[in-house]
Amino acid sequence: MSSARVVQEPTLAERLQRPGGDALDPLRCEFVERALEDAFLEHRGAATIRQLRFICVLGTIGFALILPIDYMTMGASRAFSLDLAAKAFGTLVLGVAFISTYLARSTTRLVNSLWYVPFGPIAALEVAVALLPDKDFGLMSNTAIIMMVVNFLFIPYRYWVRLLAGLTLIVTHAALGFATQANTLAVIESMMLLVLVTMASAFAARQLEFARRRDFGKGLLLSSEKEQVSELLHNVLPAKIVERLNSGEKMIADRFDEASVLFVDIVGFTRLSERATPEDIVRSLNAVFTEIDHLVEKHGVEKIKTIGDAYMVAAGIPTYTPDHVRRLARFALELQEKTRILETVDLGAIAIRTGLHCGPVVAGVIGVRKFAFDLWGDTVNVASRMESHGIPGRIQVTEAAYLALKDEFELEERGPITVKGKGEMMAYFLNGPRR
Repeated sequence: MSSARVVQEPTLAERLQRPGGDALDPLRCEFVERALEDAFLEHRGAATIRQLRFICVLGTIGFALILPIDYMTMGASRAFSLDLAAKAFGTLVLGVAFISTYLARSTTRLVNSLWYVPFGPIAALEVAVALLPDKDFGLMSNTAIIMMVVNFLFIPYRYWVRLLAGLTLIVTHAALGFATQANTLAVIESMMLLVLVTMASAFAARQLEFARRRDFGKGLLLSSEKEQVSELLHNVLPAKIVERLNSGEKMIADRFDEASVLFVDIVGFTRLSERATPEDIVRSLNAVFTEIDHLVEKHGVEKIKTIGDAYMVAAGIPTYTPDHVRRLARFALELQEKTRILETVDLGAIAIRTGLHCGPVVAGVIGVRKFAFDLWGDTVNVASRMESHGIPGRIQVTEAAYLALKDEFELEERGPITVKGKGEMMAYFLNGPRR
């Protein structure tokens, strides 16, 4: 049987780790890779939208405050009417942008689509430049400088949009200044200052954009490393225990009045391994234990550990479940079926011996450098004895397990067996679900 190979897309962190993966476009001040840039914009999401709203409100307030000054300068003239229309246009653009922040489905789409916003206030300012007399050109120049700084350092648009808006402001301000103002020297001085402010603001914005993206890349890699550590912890510890460790809990030790423990052992593995190479042994054990791992996940039980060729499983810990015995019973029965047809390439057909017991246990995490989640108590010892005193191909359970399972499963009485440290104990074989 052949299966199509699934090609998994690399994560953003993996893309960053590629040679040149963190490359930034020196002109656009963006990640070269589009997916990384979009992820960065989404990452800045809430802050970006807050900035946009702030700028829109600030611009609208600015227009409202400047209007009385324009009226005192121009009076109720045609010029003031044009100036009022220009500022109304700028306010309309800012209003559309403000509303769009509540409608956009993603920050990336918002930043991509509202590139026109800086040009509304620029248009309003330049109409005012064309209308005001010489003595007020200095005021407009100061306003242009403030707009330039805000454009580069506060408006959260893409760098090339801010650069285009800045150049537009310089060109239109110069053209209208020379065309409408009589004092040419004042216009030249104003433009020189505006150009210097533009260069400084553009450089500062460029460095800021690079720094933000580098920090984003470092954060992405750090997050990826944390995920890898978390994944490793989840591979060796139950999810609930990982959560408690991550929350800062130092000592994890719990007592469970009811839990179930099961041991599985490969019959005659020592003898089989004597004629096999180390590679054969590891490959065969991996094949068997991988199959058991799948069943552990399927039945919602917990793998505790492997000891040589033995596998320890528990249910009802670290989170109590009232059906813990039944879960392990279903797990053991399906495993028994699997091993009947399981044949390793290196060791051939195998048989397993299974033991199950239920009762109180103590569970906890031990170790500092190498964590291990383990169980202790008489219940664990008895479950181990049920396995070691069992019969190949059968699931042996104690009387406690029998009483918990007898209503839903078919069990066969084996009779009393002598258990080291316990004396005689009644044992039963689990045969299957009750029909």
